[in-house]
Amino acid sequence: MIKKMKVALVASEIFPFAKTGGLADVSGALGKYLSKNNVDIRLITPLYSETDMSVSEFYPVNFLQDMELWFGNQKISFSIHKAKIPDSEASVYFVSCPQLYSRKSIYTSDADEHLRFAFLSRASIEICQKMNWAPDIFHCNDWQSALIPLYLKTHYSWNKLFKKSKTMLSIHNIGYHYRYKAKITN
Repeated sequence: MIKKMKVALVASEIFPFAKTGGLADVSGALGKYLSKNNVDIRLITPLYSETDMSVSEFYPVNFLQDMELWFGNQKISFSIHKAKIPDSEASVYFVSCPQLYSRKSIYTSDADEHLRFAFLSRASIEICQKMNWAPDIFHCNDWQSALIPLYLKTHYSWNKLFKKSKTMLSIHNIGYHYRYKAKITN
């Protein structure tokens, strides 16, 4: 019997829930395709104020509520909601963190833009950890989830759950990358 491959696809936008460009189209289509081809695919994305919740039934994941992550001296709380991509069995896990994702648009020029997506990277690993689910591959998409490989090798290196997990980074449009000025605080 062939083992079913497990993939955690982390993207800042997934069609039909949130879309600004091609990344959403690719992540949504890939999720549908892999789920129909015997892959245990779990997509992870932020729950934005702009997320279209009318396209699928959303519900909270009971054991993934009121979670906390520390970033420096800041404690950030979040919960997870789940929905299926329409016409598929692909599950999407939405990181609900109003502090970071309830904005006027998916992407912003706010001073904490880097934190919003560094948080997505950490939250994605935490979700897998709490589900006791070790993906064979963490599929990272663009700069918004590109810190996952680094976090797995450093902050989560102690966790043997991810010992065999591999990472892959897809860059969908090299012209869209984020630059921010480092702010050093005392």
